[in-house]
Amino acid sequence: TISKHLAMKGYYVCPVSVIYNFLKENGLPTRAEMNSIPLEKIRENIGADAVLYVEIIDWGQKYNVISSNALVNAKLRLVDARTGDLLWDAQASAVHAPSNGGGGLIGMLVGAIANQITGSMMDMTPELSRTANETAISGRERGLLKGPYIKTKSALTQN
Repeated sequence: TISKHLAMKGYYVCPVSVIYNFLKENGLPTRAEMNSIPLEKIRENIGADAVLYVEIIDWGQKYNVISSNALVNAKLRLVDARTGDLLWDAQASAVHAPSNGGGGLIGMLVGAIANQITGSMMDMTPELSRTANETAISGRERGLLKGPYIKTKSALTQN
């Protein structure tokens, strides 16, 4: 859910499924093994200038006695593949907390049950992750700088 936002920011993004399959086929079947690859090997074999590491902290539906929230929370780190220097980092998070609809304690319990049923039928996390990623990448305070492939207005009008 992050590739589109990186591309819109002006970065070339290697297709995640291609890299994932490449690593699996070359003896790295788990994500932990994939994350332990030295950066120079990534640069040598894939040609990446930088690597984005995403650590998922929370993902999914969280149920409490009288409430149910869908949430996504992740840490993002962009690392220079040549030097290992941290280029950028951010926290990506989003929460969908439906209202309980009022009605006191009984209303909250009925609302929580309805939200749990809805949450089991409709997974909100992919949409929440898109929102979280967009906020982290485009954020005003700590957003990712524009990449080398950003299309400017003048470039768009010339084509």
